[in-house]
Amino acid sequence: MRALTFIGLLAASGSVFASPFEFAGLSRATTLQHVARRYPNSTVSGSYVHVSPKDTHDHIFGIELFGPNLSNRLRINFESPDREYPPCESIERSIVSRHGPVSQIREFHEEAAHNRYLVWKLELETILLQCFRFDRNAKYFAEAITVHSTEPKPASSNPGVQRTPANGRR
Repeated sequence: MRALTFIGLLAASGSVFASPFEFAGLSRATTLQHVARRYPNSTVSGSYVHVSPKDTHDHIFGIELFGPNLSNRLRINFESPDREYPPCESIERSIVSRHGPVSQIREFHEEAAHNRYLVWKLELETILLQCFRFDRNAKYFAEAITVHSTEPKPASSNPGVQRTPANGRR
């Protein structure tokens, strides 16, 4: 009986990491209609929302929704109209508190910027927090969060991928 209780507790604890990504109430399930209601002074242009300074919270100044249902990918941009960015550390803490530790860190230089990309690989999604700095001794700033589904795309949406019948013949 104790073993079954322990297995149940393990399964329940794993569900925290299986929960979908959310940041400041935004997720891949967010719709343009939801964003328009939540950010009434902001401008919608196609699938991009320019968040008005009147509406901004949590350092969010842009929201981009992608895909046929506008829920396949989410991008949250932090660049303010004054070209200011929040500290990467504060955004990272927020994600870690809900989704656990970073799975991978990628660092590279691009022109004068030193970039640090923090990756979380969840059961259903991959989260990428893009951070940068210009001075070697400065703190990192958060540019954006991008969230992708980990579900494979159908072959028809992958150009160059050919389907092979189960019998292996074409």
